[in-house]
Amino acid sequence: MFKNNGGGFRIAYYEASGGNVGDDLNLIVWGYFFNGYIRGDSETALIGIGSVLDNRFDAIRSKIVFGAGARSSDTVPDMSDGSWDIRFVRGPNTVKALGIPEIKYISDPAILTPLVYSTLKKSRRKSGRVGLVPYLHTNFEYARLLGGVAELDVISVKQPPEIFIQKLLGCDYVYAEAMHGAILADAFRIPWKPIRISNKEHEKDTHDFKWNDWLGSLDMHSDFITLPNFYDDTSWRGSLKKRLESIIGGVKLKTNREEWCLSNEELLSKRVDQILESIEILKKEMS
Repeated sequence: MFKNNGGGFRIAYYEASGGNVGDDLNLIVWGYFFNGYIRGDSETALIGIGSVLDNRFDAIRSKIVFGAGARSSDTVPDMSDGSWDIRFVRGPNTVKALGIPEIKYISDPAILTPLVYSTLKKSRRKSGRVGLVPYLHTNFEYARLLGGVAELDVISVKQPPEIFIQKLLGCDYVYAEAMHGAILADAFRIPWKPIRISNKEHEKDTHDFKWNDWLGSLDMHSDFITLPNFYDDTSWRGSLKKRLESIIGGVKLKTNREEWCLSNEELLSKRVDQILESIEILKKEMS
C-alpha cells in the first residue's frame, strides 16, 4: 500500500443520473468530517459510500478506501499495484471478495449521517406514518400506486439528501427497497423492513451480495418481502397490469406490518466510533 504524504484528497463516487441519496451523501458526509482536507485537483481519491470497488477507479494514481463495498467477487479490482490504501470496507462479503484477510470491515459510512443532520434528528416526532423507499430504477408511478393502496409515504431517493432525510424522519416505520433507505432508517433508529420490487432484477447477484455485506457488518439478517414487479409497459394491458399489481402489492404491505428490523444500538454505536477514529487518524496523516 502507498504512503500518503498529505495534501488532502478528492471524493470519488458514483454520480447517478438524476441523483441517488446513497451516492450523493459522499460529498455531504465527507465534506462535514473532512472540511479543509478536500481538494478537487488532488491525485489522491477517497472512495467511501457505495458499491464501487471495481475497475472504475483504476486510472486514479492513489486511492484511499474508506468503507466502500464490492459488487461481487467477480468484479473486484487488482489491488496489487500499490495504488490502494484500504482503511476499512463495508462488510464481510467485501473482505472475502477481495481475498485479503487482513483487511478490516466496519460498516457502511452512511451510518454517520445522523451526526451530520443532528438538528433534524432532534426535531423528529412520532407521526404514525409508514414510509416506502423504492429502488433508484423502480417505476416511481408504480411505487406511488403501491403507496396509495397501502397508505404509505413514498420517498424518492432522487431527492437532495436533506429533503430525503426530512421525509424519512417523518415516518415511524419504513419499507426499504433501496439499500440506503434501510441504512439511513437504521442509523436514525427508525424500524425498517427490506422489500423487493425491481432491484433484484436490475442488480442480479449484486443485490444479495451488497445487502448481506451491510447486514453482516451489524450482525443482522432479514427476510425480504417480494412484491409484484411492474415493467414500463405503456399499453392499456400494461396500465391494467400496473393497477392490479399495485393492489396486490399494496395489500401485502398493509398486512405485513410486523417484525420490523433494527440493528443492535450498542453495536451500531461501536461502528460509528470506529469510523470516527479512522477519520481522526487520516486527518492527522494529512496535516
